[in-house]
Amino acid sequence: AASLAYLALRQRDAVGLALFSNKIVRFVKPTNVSGHWKTLVDGLNMQSERGGKADPAASAVWSDRTSIRAVLDDLAERLQRRTLIILISDLFDDVSETLMGLKRLRHNKNELIVLNIWDPAEMRFPFEGLTMFEGLEGSGRLMTDPRSLRTRYLSEVRQFVEALRRGCREMQIDFVRLDTSLALDSAISAYLTTRSASIRQRSSRVLGGG
Repeated sequence: AASLAYLALRQRDAVGLALFSNKIVRFVKPTNVSGHWKTLVDGLNMQSERGGKADPAASAVWSDRTSIRAVLDDLAERLQRRTLIILISDLFDDVSETLMGLKRLRHNKNELIVLNIWDPAEMRFPFEGLTMFEGLEGSGRLMTDPRSLRTRYLSEVRQFVEALRRGCREMQIDFVRLDTSLALDSAISAYLTTRSASIRQRSSRVLGGG
């Protein structure tokens, strides 16, 4: 997120930030004033520390659970102008609710890019032998043999990602799945290069009447 903000500010674009769990915890209005990048980085540090020593008051507002639909609806109310929104999240929530939130933002003429973050172990489920799994967002722990779960788990992951990808495609939202084991700046740069080429190609077809 910091690298994307830096690139945008270098181009004199206004950049904002919304950090969320079950609601928006911190919202920084878009601007491109001098020193704004430091404000954004400080906000991201707050997220990584979940309040901690940097901001003790913030720890009280973070939740272990995520409500992406509520966050996107809140964001739609806050943004008064057409905006490019880059959503960076694992998106572990009800898919239909997430897509409804994205639909509202698209209805308001915003452009969206969804960067879906996955740990390699979440994508491949490489575990062997008896393993203790900790559930998402406070849902408890389970000791089990992962080999008995692997086929079903991977099938569920494929269905989850495909439902998000299909829903985004239908709304003309760019959907990119990112592997956290890869350098994020390289992955984002590769995506932006591909996106720029696609935009230029579409513009050429429009100008050429094709």
